Amino acid sequence: MERALEAAGINPSVIDSPDKIEGAMPLTHSPCTVIKLHGDYMDIRIKNTPEELAVYDERMNKILDRVLDEYGLIVCGWSADYDGALEAAISRCPSRRFTTYWAYKDRIGEAAKRLIDLRRAEKVRIEIADAFFQEVAEKVAALEEYDRPHPMSVKLAVATEKKFLEEEKYRIRLHDLVMGETDRLLTAMSDKNFPIDIHKVSKDALLERMSAYDAVSEILLGLIITGCYWSDTYGDLAAKALERVANPSKNFTGSLVWERLRWYPAMLLMYGGGIASVAAGNYENLAVLLARPKVQVINKSGLLPTAVALYSETLFEDDIYGLFTDSRTDPYALNRHLFEALKGPFAETIPMEDEYRSSFNTFEYLLTLVHADIQAKINVSDYFWGPPGLFMSERERRNGAVTMRTVKQQAKDQGNEWPPLKAGLFDGSYERFEKVVAGVEDLLQINHWLL
Repeated sequence: MERALEAAGINPSVIDSPDKIEGAMPLTHSPCTVIKLHGDYMDIRIKNTPEELAVYDERMNKILDRVLDEYGLIVCGWSADYDGALEAAISRCPSRRFTTYWAYKDRIGEAAKRLIDLRRAEKVRIEIADAFFQEVAEKVAALEEYDRPHPMSVKLAVATEKKFLEEEKYRIRLHDLVMGETDRLLTAMSDKNFPIDIHKVSKDALLERMSAYDAVSEILLGLIITGCYWSDTYGDLAAKALERVANPSKNFTGSLVWERLRWYPAMLLMYGGGIASVAAGNYENLAVLLARPKVQVINKSGLLPTAVALYSETLFEDDIYGLFTDSRTDPYALNRHLFEALKGPFAETIPMEDEYRSSFNTFEYLLTLVHADIQAKINVSDYFWGPPGLFMSERERRNGAVTMRTVKQQAKDQGNEWPPLKAGLFDGSYERFEKVVAGVEDLLQINHWLL
């Protein structure tokens, strides 16, 4: 323990015998104190036999009582079966002002159970001490950095992910972090928490459920935004998480309103990862997110890529969309909702609203084009239709025109070397991109106001 601390640049105060207690630095003023209750292996007075471990020097008992009264404990790898004096010290401690955490691997003995009950300790099952303390250290460091007391906060999860993104050696832990949050989101999205057998539908109920989905999705959304922005190789992991969230139960037995709304968290993740990829220029991530995950949706045959499967018609039937928007003639209400809902999650990654707006519009424009491209290939036709984006709305039309001109000019200037094409979108062909753009602009009647 001493050598490990020294290797980390920490010079601990060491108490390895009762004699050392009197001259030791007070605990509150020492940055780190190691107390060797049974002595040092270089000292022949070390306690080892049951008889020796049954009694401590009164001076050692006094400092031990203070530690147990004034500090929390993490107990790891101790059976409490043979250390009589230590068991007695814990038993006589009158207070429980700080939490005790008792880490164990396989089983807890009777002596340990008594102390756990006495201290009202939190039991933590672990596989190996090294991994347990490594995780504790990472969580504490992240909490200190962001001063967030809740261990499951978005910022804590994101801080942990950023560390894992820094080095290739953390790729397994990065995978486990993202998949763990995916599991938690899927559990939170269960029919138990979001029942689908409710047939009463109102605007308030609809918005309340969408808000609840926002809340349970925020950690995984934060991870995917961060990963797609800071790593150009994050697409595979994000696509794996997105595909799982985008394929909830296929037992379509409840109200179609609530059945359809279960794809809303997947749409949040697709938009979050897509906007982040566009903002950072990580088009490899974007290409994977839009094309690789396969989704089964209501009233569609077969599995479809996310760019084709996830849009407003997936979430809302016509009459329900009218309820959501107060107007059946507003095709941009969901886009506007997503624009506002994602502002908060992007507040640190893209703090400037103009940049966020530009990235949002660019993503939606590319999403419209990719949808049209893939759907035309599925239908083996030259009918290029994609879902309208916010960039087409009357209020956003000026910014949208700038976005479309910029994207088309970049593609024209760079040809097949344009990053979205190099990433594999539109078959990597500028000619295909041009054909899709012309078809979409004609069908959606964009070209009459784009000039």
